[in-house]
This record gives sequence, C-alpha cells and structure tokens, in this order.
Amino acid sequence: MQFLKKSFFGLVWSIGLFLLISLIVGIFLAPSTVSESNSQTFKEGYNEGYEKGHEFGQKYSTILLLVPLAIGFGGSFMGVLPGTRNKSKNIDNENA
Repeated sequence: MQFLKKSFFGLVWSIGLFLLISLIVGIFLAPSTVSESNSQTFKEGYNEGYEKGHEFGQKYSTILLLVPLAIGFGGSFMGVLPGTRNKSKNIDNENA
C-alpha cells in the first residue's frame, strides 16, 4: 500500500513540476522569440513562433519530461517531498 501511495504522489509531483518548468521555460523563451522577429503581420509572427517552439520541443522535450519525473518519483520514494514523508515509529506506537 505504501508503494502505491508513493507512486501516486510521485506522479502528482511530476505533473506539477512538468507544468511549472514548462511555464517558466515558456516565459523566458517567448520574449526572445518576439524580439528576434521581423514579422509584420500576426500570422507571420504566429508561424515564426510556432516554428521556434517546435524546434525547441524537438531539442529539449526529453529533458523536460525526464527531469520532473526523476525529481517527482525520486523525491517521493526518498520521502523528501510533502505528502511522502514516512511517519515516525513513535507516532505509530502512540496511536495503537
């Protein structure tokens, strides 16, 4: 049962970290794409941004997936992340 709990929390933490890292990367990537753009219309700018985003995804998608998985599951099974800490034996004995 403990394994399932830690696996579930590892998955939840991984999804949250993936979304957070993706958001941060997007915030820092978008301004540099806009400043380098020479587009005159919205459609040209959209297509240029789409190409740059696709290129970035091709290069770094594996890293963006594996890093949150490693942190989420590693932190969960080590009991470092909130919701995954092991209960101390003293508390278990007092409740019994």
